[in-house]
Amino acid sequence: MKKLIPILLMAILAVPGISIAQKKETRNVSGFTSLNFGVPGTVTVKQGSTESVVLEGDPEVLAHVKTEIRGGRLNIIPEDNWRSWNSRKVTAQVTMKSIEGLGVSGSGSMKSEGTLRADDVELWVSGSGSMDVNIEASGEMEARVSGSGRMNLKGTCAELESSCSGSGDMNLALGTMKEAELTISGSGSVKVSGSTDVAELTLSGSGRLNGSNFNTRVSKIRITGSGDVEIAASEEIDAHITGSGSVSYKGNPSKVNSVSTGSGKVRKL
Repeated sequence: MKKLIPILLMAILAVPGISIAQKKETRNVSGFTSLNFGVPGTVTVKQGSTESVVLEGDPEVLAHVKTEIRGGRLNIIPEDNWRSWNSRKVTAQVTMKSIEGLGVSGSGSMKSEGTLRADDVELWVSGSGSMDVNIEASGEMEARVSGSGRMNLKGTCAELESSCSGSGDMNLALGTMKEAELTISGSGSVKVSGSTDVAELTLSGSGRLNGSNFNTRVSKIRITGSGDVEIAASEEIDAHITGSGSVSYKGNPSKVNSVSTGSGKVRKL
């Protein structure tokens, strides 16, 4: 039996994805205002008076995770050419003093602890990852999803510029804005709520924009393909459709201008 124990231990260690113990590491980094999370796992972001980065996971995995700063951006990424994750994931806790950018590249996920605050901020998901954050921006918010990822944002901003390319999904609940520009290219889906003075909505492909709870004064809509838009407008709708797309609107705008090339339609809900 004593001889079997070492053999069994070696067999367990040899099975991919099995780890005897998790390790926690504090990385010595500072001076960053942007974060890119590029490894499998989950990162929780919070704001505080000091910066810190704590990683937890399989010791072998952590040995191949880099935390490097380039141009003010902290990148949590794997070492070059290392792919031996075997379903093992990293759990990260990142504290930032000021925030100018947050992003996920790959299959990881990001969430916020409490409400984050920023001036102008850039948010992105590239790949199949996800982001779920609550953030209040006093200036412009740029949010984008490329790939099959998901983004769920709650908060406020003065101006919004968002784009969804691929088959991704965005849910934006962002209060009152001066201007909003939303673009969908591909089969993605965007749900937006709040209010703005002027909204510019552009769809190419088969995407869908659900803005039935997005109150606008003026909505300028351009659809190429079979995309669908739902929007609320109080004063003006200007819709141009090329293809079989559709625009459905709530409210009683005094001016509704629609130009359709194809079978596209504009109708009141």
